[in-house]
Amino acid sequence: MGLYTRPPDEKAATEFSLTRFLVPALCDYEGLAIFADCDMLAMGNVAELVALVERHQEHIKKVQAAQKRIGGPGCPTDVVWCCMHDYTPKHAVKMDGQPNAAYPRKNWSSFLVFDCARCTMLTPEYVNSATPAQLHRFEWAGDSVGGLPLEWNWLVGEYPPNPDAKILHYTEGGPWFKETVDCDHRNDWLAEWYRLELPVRMAQGAFA
Repeated sequence: MGLYTRPPDEKAATEFSLTRFLVPALCDYEGLAIFADCDMLAMGNVAELVALVERHQEHIKKVQAAQKRIGGPGCPTDVVWCCMHDYTPKHAVKMDGQPNAAYPRKNWSSFLVFDCARCTMLTPEYVNSATPAQLHRFEWAGDSVGGLPLEWNWLVGEYPPNPDAKILHYTEGGPWFKETVDCDHRNDWLAEWYRLELPVRMAQGAFA
């Protein structure tokens, strides 16, 4: 039997919506791990993001050591990092005709950096029994949620076009849907699609 045993949730946008919270378990609770929704396009190098988180971790260690020397209260350690969006969706329907409901911490969990060793609370048993709200709203992490610059989860259509975005998130639908073919940053997605698809087509003799 696999790690994920939850029954289908008719209210979820996808049948795998909650499997992201199994990432630490899949990594044997070791190292850093990144989860990204499938409707994202990386414009930046995720190595920059890993370096950012690692610098934060080193800073916290130094603060903790200093607090320990003076008998202070210590400093909390983040167990997961995300972009802390604060917005109300512009449209009632998102990609593929799915309802675009507004709820606390919406889209926070669409791009995550886990410190897997500190996410041992995310056992398969917990992920399979917790409510979607408990998981997506980070009740399991408490106050140990670190913030990332919004550029690492730039919501296309919700935020204005951004040439400096590191991760483009086509949360309302991208150029692959007829209804959103003219969305912001369509050319970025199409350029990447052509870069990947053209060699395949040429190898298949599609242009012979």
